[in-house]
Amino acid sequence: MEKPGMDHKPRFPAAIRVVFAVARVTFKEIVRDRLLYNILVFSVLLFSVGVLASRAAVVMSAERVILDFGLTALRLSGSMIGIFVGSALLIREVDRRTIHVALSHPITRAQFVFGKYLGLATVLLLNWILSTGAYILLLIGFNDWNFSFTATFGWAVFFAGLEGLFMASAAVFFSTFTTTSLSVIFCIGLYLIGNNISAMRTLAVKSAGSFQGVILDALSRALPNLEHFNLGTKLTYSLTIPGAFLTYGVLYGVALILLFLWAAGLLLGLKEI
Repeated sequence: MEKPGMDHKPRFPAAIRVVFAVARVTFKEIVRDRLLYNILVFSVLLFSVGVLASRAAVVMSAERVILDFGLTALRLSGSMIGIFVGSALLIREVDRRTIHVALSHPITRAQFVFGKYLGLATVLLLNWILSTGAYILLLIGFNDWNFSFTATFGWAVFFAGLEGLFMASAAVFFSTFTTTSLSVIFCIGLYLIGNNISAMRTLAVKSAGSFQGVILDALSRALPNLEHFNLGTKLTYSLTIPGAFLTYGVLYGVALILLFLWAAGLLLGLKEI
């Protein structure tokens, strides 16, 4: 019997507590991974390249070069962590047989996938905060440039983080049925193609009626369009972004992440480990 006056602390459902437990362990493992710090060093170098490029800018103003390179560094940092760390997230557990220990507890494979992803997402969020802070300090300290933080800048930074979260979900998905190396290759291909969907559609229109045109058109419609997350041009030229575009981009990104994670959980459930 419960004693009168006993405090009742609200508790999460058991399924959510399990996911958080897996996420906490995953976060600690990733933070200790040397690969994470190598990517962070690369991001710092890319920021530095942006500063050097701004000094030699001729066609574009130095401020625009800094904006463009800084946003590129922010996007690449999150996406690379998502790809390289996410691709090894599940495979490492299988190779070390630690997944058997985890699944011996009352936890489903779908919960395990979501927990691993949540741990990686936490690392991505921490990286995003630190990289965004460095980006802002760079903009403020660049030759006393009176930089103004616009809504476009805020949304561009937000979508850079969302893109990293999506690439992490794609990496987790690919890692459920292939090797780490192939998962990385698939993700890099998805990233490159997804950021050039408009060019692919243009080629499809020019090749209309041909087999090549049909294939390009099908791929441009089936593959994720990551151009929704790239606001580089709009940021560089201080363009106003319609609210409908922003709303669609957020819903599109969240839907893709949930779809890839659901598929990863489904495939891991069907896989013999």
